[in-house]
Amino acid sequence: MTEEANAPTTAPRILDDRWALPANYRSGGSARVYRATDLKGEFDGPVALKVMANAIKGDAQLAARLFDREQRILRQLRHPNIVPLLDGVTGPRL
Repeated sequence: MTEEANAPTTAPRILDDRWALPANYRSGGSARVYRATDLKGEFDGPVALKVMANAIKGDAQLAARLFDREQRILRQLRHPNIVPLLDGVTGPRL
C-alpha cells in the first residue's frame, strides 16, 4: 500500500445538509466546537459550530436548559473578543 492510502481522511463531514465540518475540532467539558463552513452561503467565511457533548445529550432536559441559557447570554454580549451568536438550533447527533 502507498503512504497516501494510509493517510487519514480529511474530507469534511456534512451536518444537516448545511454545515461542512472539518475532521479537527476543539473540545471542552460540555461541547466540541468546529470551524465550519455554511454550504447554503447565508454566512460569509467560517463560523463556529458548537455540538453538545454526548454526556450532556444523554440528559435531554439538562442539555436544553444549558443550551437555552447560553444562547440568551450570548445574544446580550457585545465585545470585539466575543464571537456573536448568529443562530441557535438543535439538530441530529454527530
